[in-house]
Amino acid sequence: MVKDLKKEFITVTFGSVTIKTEREDPEVIRKNIIEGQKAFARAIEAFKTKGVKLNVSKGTALYQANPNNPALLIRNIDGKIDQGVFENRQFQVIQ
Repeated sequence: MVKDLKKEFITVTFGSVTIKTEREDPEVIRKNIIEGQKAFARAIEAFKTKGVKLNVSKGTALYQANPNNPALLIRNIDGKIDQGVFENRQFQVIQ
């Protein structure tokens, strides 16, 4: 069977971005769906684990929003907790 050499294009819009792309063969789409489902089945246990484990070096600052005051950040350096704000690209502790 000889395929028509004329390619069919489709336009896809995501928010404010629009792209024009070649329409994919339905058989290729079907195979990609099957492969994606197989990959997800292999990874499902990792998705069930809550949280994120960070391997943080000593002296590395971790920041998070203050749940009681969203205008402040919480900084944790090696277990020392401070709250504050960034001013002129520097963290300023607020008591």
